[in-house]
Amino acid sequence: MLTGKLKDAWNDNSSPFFTDNPDAKAEVDDKIYAEVDKKTNTEIEKIKNTYTPDRLKDRFDPSGENYKKKENDLKVSQRDLKEYQELEKAKAERHRKYNDRKNVSSLIKWQNDNWMVKASYNHINRHLPDPLWGGEKVAGNAHTVGLPADVYDAFWADSKKQTLDTYDVMLQNRQQNGRLEWGWFVDYQHQNKKYRAEDMRSYPYDENGNFVDWGDGGRSFWENSVLREWSEYTSNKYNLQMDGSYKLSNRQILEFQANYSYEKLGIDGSNMDEILKTKDHPDFEFWTNWQIRNRFEQKILNLQVQDTITLDKKATWFLTPSWRFNSSTIIGHSDSPNFYRKPDGGSQAFRWFHPRDSQRDRKGTWQLALKKNVNDNLTFRMTGGTYYRLLNMYEIAGDGAGILPMPTDTWEKASFPRPEYGKQFDFSTLWNGKLLKSDAYATLTYFWRDTDRMLQLRRKGKDFWCYTNDSRGKVHGIELQSGLKWKHVSLDLDATYTKIKAQQKIDSHIPGGDGEWFDVNATYQPKWEGNLRLSYFPSPKFTVFGEAHYTDTIYTYFESSGQNKGYPTPSITVVNAGIKLQPNKVWQLTFGCNDIFNRNPKMKISIGDGLYVNSEYPIQGRTYYASIRYEF
Repeated sequence: MLTGKLKDAWNDNSSPFFTDNPDAKAEVDDKIYAEVDKKTNTEIEKIKNTYTPDRLKDRFDPSGENYKKKENDLKVSQRDLKEYQELEKAKAERHRKYNDRKNVSSLIKWQNDNWMVKASYNHINRHLPDPLWGGEKVAGNAHTVGLPADVYDAFWADSKKQTLDTYDVMLQNRQQNGRLEWGWFVDYQHQNKKYRAEDMRSYPYDENGNFVDWGDGGRSFWENSVLREWSEYTSNKYNLQMDGSYKLSNRQILEFQANYSYEKLGIDGSNMDEILKTKDHPDFEFWTNWQIRNRFEQKILNLQVQDTITLDKKATWFLTPSWRFNSSTIIGHSDSPNFYRKPDGGSQAFRWFHPRDSQRDRKGTWQLALKKNVNDNLTFRMTGGTYYRLLNMYEIAGDGAGILPMPTDTWEKASFPRPEYGKQFDFSTLWNGKLLKSDAYATLTYFWRDTDRMLQLRRKGKDFWCYTNDSRGKVHGIELQSGLKWKHVSLDLDATYTKIKAQQKIDSHIPGGDGEWFDVNATYQPKWEGNLRLSYFPSPKFTVFGEAHYTDTIYTYFESSGQNKGYPTPSITVVNAGIKLQPNKVWQLTFGCNDIFNRNPKMKISIGDGLYVNSEYPIQGRTYYASIRYEF
């Protein structure tokens, strides 16, 4: 304070203040020196007390606890460095691992004029690809709570495999009774979906299988989260449908359909048994892991009636109004004893859900279709109306392999994702005839859709992704399908132009959210896309074809502004070719190669200033394939 008052006079010996008051300066100097000595002595005593022989022994003695902790921290850092080096090497090599799959399908069917019995089995065995972006990806779009979990997934849970086994059985009957044609069918589906993180690497065990205390809350979170190491989803679905048509007159046909389905899903996986049966566990740092649903049900009812009316005597105008009612009841169960309380006994807790929660959604929709046959070569077709898309169990409960159920819609009540709804319209022109001495056809369609509560895969949970309704959008565009066919050669052209305006919001109940809509990039949706195929068939039993496929620029990340905004990939054209052999009516063999010049994996994203990065998931490059089909 004194030096502040005296300012420059303190260091100026010629100042009148010191010339006239030498005793004052000496007194102030003594006080300052005394204060400095006091602080110095305090620091000296602190150092003496801190570095006592016993404490120094604990700090540097290999048998001391502090030394062991430092040694373990060093091992953690060394492992981190090793994994980061592996990641950098993988990015430099531009190698996308675990892009494999093995599929087996079989079907057996018997039918006559009235009855049909069908059974099928499908098996899928595949690895889930790892991203190249690793930690950089996390920094841009991870939820704060789940940030560490993603990093540890990238480095400590390599080689993730998923297998799906699906069994279907169906019985169907069709009848004709005068003007009434009707039928019914029942079917049953059983599906078992398994996920395994095959290579846990060094976490949380060392090379000898001994547990390692990483001393890090993030890794503790990873270890104690549910379904991260393995999961198993088992579902049973029952379906009943009746449909038919009644000929009211020569110019009017009434069609109807009624469908009811019931599906039940059970979830098991790593840490589930412990969480569902335990109230208190000292290792569970994040108590929210203790609230999880392990059983789901869904009941769906669809009713539809449609009337096709011929408007003129020449049967060139057709009007088809239709109405549909959709209803869904979703029920979620949890056998966990942890509700309305934290495991540490605290009375306040996020009430994410309850032992049993249900949600019912229902809505009626309509559609109007108009068709005009101008002549044998030209037809116009138009449809418009509303739609309401119910959810499937995958969108409700996830797959256990990084996609899990949405935990809450707000922090105070439980909910599930809601059905999409919106309006749609399309207008088509269909033409066929002769062009350049060929049999030609062309279909040009304009389409438009306005969607609310759009289902999108987003980060909205503890440490996982789930389907939410925090998106909306409008899309319109034009689609062309056309072809020319001569005696032994055909040329087909398909092209699409799509314009999308997409928006998202972060609900106000989420930290940092305000509930306001903001524009985002529509990911993996090119504005232009086209395919040109040339086929040569010297005989009905042999065909060789080549094609060029063009894909316009696309965004792989949704943010359209700010520090973490996404950048588009470059447009690309790939060339494919193949042959088809059909020696008889029951056998068909196909051989081919996609992306012959291996262009897809070489594609990089420009981020400005002459810098380029790999896409998060490089597109599959040159691929050879073969298929054999036998019908009996």
